[in-house]
Amino acid sequence: METLSRYATLFIEYFSKVLLVLLVMIVSWIVFGRYVLSATPAWGEELAKILMVWIALTSASMAIRTDTHLRLSIIDFILPKKYMNMVHWVVLIMMSVFSIFFIIAGFQLVQLTSTNTLPGLRISSSWLYLAVPISGLAMLLQIIDKGRRML
Repeated sequence: METLSRYATLFIEYFSKVLLVLLVMIVSWIVFGRYVLSATPAWGEELAKILMVWIALTSASMAIRTDTHLRLSIIDFILPKKYMNMVHWVVLIMMSVFSIFFIIAGFQLVQLTSTNTLPGLRISSSWLYLAVPISGLAMLLQIIDKGRRML
């Protein structure tokens, strides 16, 4: 499982970087087209939004791995150390439930939107929402790996 988590982490990291580079290029093209050519591509803003959604959701698993997600760190100072391990396990369980919800509801959302079309790109809306179950799976892999390391 450790190697699976490591490969998933590397994949998400590089995937997010590629999406970010694409996002910068597309937004630059949109701005150039709008202010220099006085014409913007119909697909530009829609694709930029899709890339932002994918970057935000898939990179959330990286925050779990590096412990940079939002949390109430005041609890670390208030509770005695002997209770902190239990708190960390409760947090992992809650994040696991959230990730499983992302996977299940995300696949339902993909199925629900499969017949809709994004007008600018002329592709299925499910490509936008596919980021939800994929990010849920990536988060769950990171949570499992984190729990294994805590043992």
